[in-house]
Order: sequence, then structure tokens, then C-alpha cells
Amino acid sequence: MKTKEFTSMFVMMLIVCIPFYVADVYAASIDITRYSGEDEVDGFIRRNDRVYLEAIANIDQDEEITPEQLIINNKLEFDECVSHGLGEYRCSFEEEEEYYRYDDNVSIGIRLIDGEGAEVADSSVSVIVDGSGPAIENIVSQQEKQNISLEFDVIDSSSVEEVCSGISKIEFWDSNTLMDSIQPDGDVCDYAVSIELSLPSSERVDIKAYDKLGNVGSDVAPLEIDSTAPSIDTKSFKIMKDGAEIKDFIRQESFEAEVYILIREEELDGSMVIGNFSSAGGSTNMHPGCKQWQSGKTYACTWTGVTIDPVSDSVQIEIAAEDKFGNKEVAEIIRSFQLDNTGPEVTAIYTSLSDTDPAYIGNEPINITMEIEEQGAGLEKENVFLDLSEFGSSKKNPDKCYEENYGLRCVWDGISTSKTSGTLAAYPSGIKDNLGNVFSGKGSKLFIVDDKTPSVNNISIWCVEGATKYEYCKSDDSIDITANISDDSPITAYADLSEIKNDKNLSSLAGECDNSGNYTYCTWNANDIASGLGTEKDIEFKFIDAAGNVLEHTESKTIYGINNESDPDYWTAGTVSFSPPAIDRQVTEYHKQRMYYHIPLEASSSVYPMAVDFAECTGNIEYVEGQNEGIEIFNNERPDVEDYSGNMDPYLIVNLISFESSDVNELNLNCTLNIVSLFNNRVTNIERENINLRIPMFNNPGEASQEINDEIEDIKKKWVEGFGKIIGIMDKIFYYADLICRILGVIDKVRNLWNMIKATTDDTAKVIEVQPGGKPVADALTISTCLSKKTVDKTTESWFSENNKFCNFINCRCDKGTPAGKQGILCKWQAGGKKVLNTMGGGLAEEWTGKEISSYMDHKNNFLVALLMACIPGIIGGLEKYRQIQCEYAYCLQTGHEIGATNIDCSQVKEMATCQFITGEIFQVFPLTALFNSYLQRYMEALSSPMALLGLVSSLPCAVYCANAETADKPFMICSIPKMIAMTGKIWGEIEQIKDKDTWKVPNDYCSKIE
Repeated sequence: MKTKEFTSMFVMMLIVCIPFYVADVYAASIDITRYSGEDEVDGFIRRNDRVYLEAIANIDQDEEITPEQLIINNKLEFDECVSHGLGEYRCSFEEEEEYYRYDDNVSIGIRLIDGEGAEVADSSVSVIVDGSGPAIENIVSQQEKQNISLEFDVIDSSSVEEVCSGISKIEFWDSNTLMDSIQPDGDVCDYAVSIELSLPSSERVDIKAYDKLGNVGSDVAPLEIDSTAPSIDTKSFKIMKDGAEIKDFIRQESFEAEVYILIREEELDGSMVIGNFSSAGGSTNMHPGCKQWQSGKTYACTWTGVTIDPVSDSVQIEIAAEDKFGNKEVAEIIRSFQLDNTGPEVTAIYTSLSDTDPAYIGNEPINITMEIEEQGAGLEKENVFLDLSEFGSSKKNPDKCYEENYGLRCVWDGISTSKTSGTLAAYPSGIKDNLGNVFSGKGSKLFIVDDKTPSVNNISIWCVEGATKYEYCKSDDSIDITANISDDSPITAYADLSEIKNDKNLSSLAGECDNSGNYTYCTWNANDIASGLGTEKDIEFKFIDAAGNVLEHTESKTIYGINNESDPDYWTAGTVSFSPPAIDRQVTEYHKQRMYYHIPLEASSSVYPMAVDFAECTGNIEYVEGQNEGIEIFNNERPDVEDYSGNMDPYLIVNLISFESSDVNELNLNCTLNIVSLFNNRVTNIERENINLRIPMFNNPGEASQEINDEIEDIKKKWVEGFGKIIGIMDKIFYYADLICRILGVIDKVRNLWNMIKATTDDTAKVIEVQPGGKPVADALTISTCLSKKTVDKTTESWFSENNKFCNFINCRCDKGTPAGKQGILCKWQAGGKKVLNTMGGGLAEEWTGKEISSYMDHKNNFLVALLMACIPGIIGGLEKYRQIQCEYAYCLQTGHEIGATNIDCSQVKEMATCQFITGEIFQVFPLTALFNSYLQRYMEALSSPMALLGLVSSLPCAVYCANAETADKPFMICSIPKMIAMTGKIWGEIEQIKDKDTWKVPNDYCSKIE
């Protein structure tokens, strides 16, 4: 009943209210307020995400809406509904787990049902699945000094055109460091970015763009970042002065310099480099000039005109370099120095051929080397000069220089001269170190010009077997070569032993040369010469003197094979002869004796002697001085021509000791000779030939030897010492005085020869004749020219004989013009001697020759004539002859036994010499003998010289016309020419004799040899 009543009341109210609530009766709604994922971006969800839904639901008839009334896609129910006021409920839904969705869009439909299960409202939405982040496109980057500017676009998109979740932020990362970020306003799908960032330390900028779902899009900005500052190479830093580097030394004074350094950079100019030299006494903020160095990315920067004024032993310089991106490097350079006020020192100048002083230069160009010591600031080739003006060149730089631990060794190549003799000098000039200090030391180098090639005096080639040398060579011998060379400068020598050694590497073997004596000796040694069988090998020598002159010389040597016959027997000794026949027992105790033995050797004609040497002796060897060392062999040389004559004649010399021989009747020696032969071009082994030598004795020992010693001592007291010594000294004085007068005589002959030439060519005699008092002079000149050679010689000696008192005395002539009353004692003595000699000659000689017989006497070389003619030099010369005879006799007594001479032989030599040079001269006093000797001497002189013979022959016809000046005038021209030729020959002969160095040696002095 109640139900029906309620229902009736409800229907009535409904009817009553229908006009007012008809719309509300059916009122129900659903409004979806959230349809997103976890990011709460409505309409968008990530691919791997949960769906979140929120809706506002309203059903007028229902007092409450529950989650079951909201059905999702006819499958799911909402999780929770909460009253929202005014009959509305906020209902929410959260998927239980994340789902990965492949579809780009998710459609969601929600139905709202009332309490009766009827659908009262519905709603649907579409959710876009967005699984990718924004794209970064069109990136443009540029470095601006220490910043990077970036421009790019960020585009966010979805499956629905022009619809996106929106760009939430853009981040910029330097490795793990966030540099900056941008958050666009609003829902932006396309965003243009322009930003400036500082340079990333990693030289990389990572860009990250986020959409509102948290999806990230990233990219790396394509950067070309230059964050490297220019590299200043402090090791290349140089301070230059006058083109040379100042290294570790400096002068304590201000100077203008160039500063140089290398800087590595891609692009660089001087405006980007600053040098601060204020601490070194210079300016600040100086820009250099920079240019690319070589082909790399390096620049050489140079500051010019930099003032360096060191106040201490170091300078500090600051150099800054900046590139176009603002990268900057600053280098602080501190240079320490030592004080150097000392210039280079020239220590040596030498040539490529020799280091001798003086040096030599010849026809070939040489290299000159100069060593310069510089222990301070250093020295450059450009500051080294050598003045070669005396060589015909100029002041020159060296062609090359080498750095040595002491400084520089500089070389000038190919220096030559056109001179052929004399001396030259090379001068170091203008040499200074890198600080300007001028050189000191060696001031010049003297060169001797030598254009003569060396000359070979002798080359000895010995072959060696064991310790024995032989002149012949055989296979496998060693070879010793000694060259004796003459040259004015030191020698360098080379020998080509390649042929004799069969070794091409020995084509230029340097010899060891000793240049210390008057001659140069160069030696070579080589082992194991090439084998041969009578083969001739050439040895080519090259001798180079210090001037570069080259002598090439070839010697040949025959190499023989070896005959290994163990016991050769080819030779037989003949009868041995000896001298003296015996030894005097009287002298053996006081003097050492010597014996000579001739040992003839004979062999078959097919054998040639190669070497005969003394081996040893036995028997009475104790009587030989030095035993076997006192026995010598000579005349044992091989024959010059290998004619296989098979003959040899060696001699042995036996030097005995002094011994008491009263009980010795005879000495016997059993000796051996070693003989090497050549047989069939092969050298044999040594053949030993035994020889017996006898030494017989005669006389008995006595006092004879003491008498001989007393006689020697007596000669020494008389002629070696005291008066004899004075005679010897005076004779030497007169000897050299005579040489001086001969020189004066030659000068006078030259003058007279010139007068003869003038008289012949331009009638000088006639010119003289027209002068006041000139007629006698002209006549004398004409006659003297026309007369025979002897007369010409006498006339041309007028100045020498009449006007030189010194030489008149030496030549034993008194002054002709001196009155008899005023003549000295010697002239008076000479006048008396002439009378005696002329009286002895009678008138016959004077009638024949027209001259007194005394003029033919030999004043100086005849002791008796010298006494008569008061010729002091002749008297002294005669006494010196007798003195030498006595000394030669004493010397023979002392040493004659060495050559086998006895005391009797010495006495005979003394008697013969006394007869020839002293007593025999008495025959020279006889007039006819002196006349004969005088003419004989003239004709012997003529026969020995063609020019003298010409003068003699021409004098015979000319003498007929030369009695006076009148008759002499006609044949003057004919007779004068041969006379001049003869005089020229005489002058030249005397000059050659005076030039001979032996002329200036005093003849053999036996008195100085006596012990």
C-alpha cells in the first residue's frame, strides 16, 4: 500500500514538475580531464608508459557515482571516484603496468552508466604515442675568439601532422658539464636556437633537446675549435749582432741588435706578437717582422734595432704571441752571459801539403788552412778573411769553415801565384768574433815560391829474408825501400806496390819521410812480395814537395823463384893472396895492423852470383879486433850485367889488435863465406865456402917502434905546434887573400873587355886620341887590343897590379912608379933578385921574347924563386909545403898499416915529395927551364880551352903588326874579335872556378890529422 502511495505521489509530482525539470530529468555527463601518461601531457604518451585517465562524471538521478559506472573501451573500470561537489564525481584510472605500444595513436572511449546499468553518457579521446625526442637540425657553428656561437633548429613531431607534445628544454654539455640550457615558452614544436657559449674544454659541444614526455634528441655541434695558443720556441731565441749570434758571451756595453725567435702558428703576423725588452735596456711593446719559415706552420719573427744594454751578466726579455681566436702565450726568456773582451786568436796557418813554417807554393794551386781559436762569443765564417794580395788576389772569405772544439778551421781552396821565385805572405785580415773583438795571434804566413820538382838522388830496394837484406828479390821475401830525395821543401811520397805485391789496394802506399836533414829519406816496407820466375816488376813512385811540385819515377825489380836445393855446391875458391906479405913484429905491440886477402871464386857458367857475404872465422880469432866484427868484406857486389860469367873477386880485411908477438910466428884463420846463386832463374839456398887465411910474421921485437914514435913526436913539436902552426895560419891568410885578389882581377878584366868592345865598335881609341894628351892613351889601347893574349892579359891587369897595393903584395909585385930611392926593403930585395936571375939567363931569352927572364919565374910556387924575389906569400907557401910533407910522413907512420903500407913506404913517399916540391925546384931557377915551363903552361891552357886556343892562334899573325900603334891600326878589327872571345872565355872560367865551393876550402891539412 505504502509502495503504491509513494509511487502515486512520485508520478503526481513528476507530472506537476514536468514543465520545469524536463531537461534535468535526463541530465548526465562525463568530461575527460586527463588522458596522458606519467608525464601528464594530455593527448600524448610514451611508447613504454602507463595510461592515466581522469574524468568528471555527473548523473542527476544518482546520488553517488562509483568507479564501476565508468567503463573504458567496454573493458576496464575506473579505479576510484571522489565527490567533486554539486553532484559531480572525479574519477581516476591508472593502468596497472607499463605497456609498450606500437600504434601511433590510442583511442580511448568511456561510457557512463547509471545505477540501473543504463548508459547515460559517453566520451572518447585519442592519445598519440610519442617514442622519439626532438630532432636537432641545421647546426651552424663558428668560433669567435674564446666563444662559440651556435645556430640550429629543434623540431618535435608526432604521427599527427603539426601536433607534438612540445619542446620542454634544450641543454648544452661540455663532456659531463652542463654549459647552458634553454626552455621555450608554450607548446612549441619548431624552435630556432641562436646561442653563444664559451669554448668547451673538451673542444666538443653536445646538444640535447627534450620534449614534454622526456624523450631526448641529441647531436654534436660540428665544431672546429682552436684553443691552442701560438707556440713560442724559446730554444730558437737568438740575439744577433752584425749578422752573428751572441750566445754565451757579451760585452759590457750597449749595442744595437737583432732578436730572432721561431713561433709555431697557423697564421701569424707581426701585429700579433709583442716583445718587451725593457728589462734588457730596450723598449716595450715592439712588434717584429714575421715571415713563414721554410714550408711549415712556423714563422720566423725578427726585431731589428733592439737596444741591449746589460747592467749585469744576464738579460730578461718577454715575448707575447696571440692568434686570431684570442689564444695567447707569453714566454719569459732569461739569457745569462759571460763577459768577453778578447778577440779570436789565429793559432796556425798551413797548406794542404805541409804544416812547415815557412810554407811553400809552386806551380800547382794549393789549399791554405787557418785555425782560429775562439773560446768566447763565437766566430762566423762571414767574419774571417785572408789578405792574398801578394798572390795576385785580394782579401777573401774562406771557401768553407769547420767548427772545432777550439773555434773554426777555415780553408781557402785553389790558391796560386804567377811568381816563379821569391817569397810571398798571406795576412789574416778583419777577423772578429760575434761581439766585434778583433783577432790577435799569428800576424802572417810566409810562403817560399818553389817551382822546381824534387830530384831523386838514389832509390835503394832491398829484399829481406829473416834479418838479412839482399839486393836481389825472390818469391815471398819482404821488401825495404829507401828513397833519397833532394828538394828545398819537405817531401810527401807515395809508392805503387800493387804490381810487386799483386795487391791493387797498394797502388798508393804512403812512405814514411824524414825531412830533418839536408836530404829527405822516404821508406816503405812490405811483406810477402809476389812470386815470380825472373819476372820484372815496376814500382812507380810519386814525390810531392810542400809546394805541390810532383815528380814521378819508376824503378824495376826482378823477382826470382826459389831453388830449395838443400846443399848447393856451385863455387870453388882459388888461391888466396894477401897483403902485406907479412907483419913486422916490431910494430904489433904499438900499432894495430891490417891484412888484405883476395879470394877469387869460380863457378860453372850457368850459375850467376847473387850475394857473397862474410859469415865467420875460427882459429886465432882472439887476435882480431872485435873478433868476427873486425873482419870486413868488399868487392863482393854482383856484376852489373847478368852475363853468367861465374866469376867473383871478393876481398877480406882483417883488423888485428895490438899485441906482443915475440912468441908468435904465424896466425891462422879458418873463415866461411856465404854464397847465394841464381840457377835457372831461381835463387839457391846459402852455399858455405871455407877459406884459410895466413898471417905470417917477420923481424924480431925491438926498439924500432919506439924510435918511430919518437920521430912522430918530434915532427909534432916542430911542425904541428909552435913555428909550424904559425906557418899554417899565415898560409891560410894568404890563401884567402889570393882569392879576394882574383875576384878583383875578374872585375878589372870585365872592365877592360868592355873597353875592347867599345874600341872595336865605335873607334873609342880615335875618340880618346883627339883629347888633350889622349894620343898615348889611344895608342896603348890599340896596341893592347891587338897584341897577343898574354900581352892583353898583362895590360888589362894594369888597374889590378899597379893601383892595388894589397894585391901587388899578394902577387909579389912592387910599385912600378915608385922612385928607387923611396922603395921599401922588399922592393929593393926583389930588384936584387931580378938581377941575379936575369944574369943567370943571359941575353938569349930576352932577345927571343923581349922580356926579362925573371918575368917567367914562378914567384909564388917556387920556394927558391920566392926567396930571391922577396915574395913573402911564396916563402910562406914553400914552408907550408915542407910542413905538409913532414906531417904526411908522420900520418903515414901512424895509419899506413891500415892500408898495408910499411915504414919504408912512408919514408919513400916523404923523399919523393921533398924532391918534387922542395929540392927539385932548384931546376926551375935555370932560365931555359923556366922559359920552357912558362910556354908549356900557356900551350897546355890553350889545348884545354877552345877559346884560349883561339886567342893563342890569332896572336901569332897579329903580333907582327902590333909593334906600334901605327902598324896596329890596320889589322885592329881582325885581331880584336878573337882576343875578346878568348878573354870572355878566360873571365867565365875564372868565375866558374871562384863559384866552386871547393875553391874556398883550404887544401888537405895532414897536420890536423896527426893524433
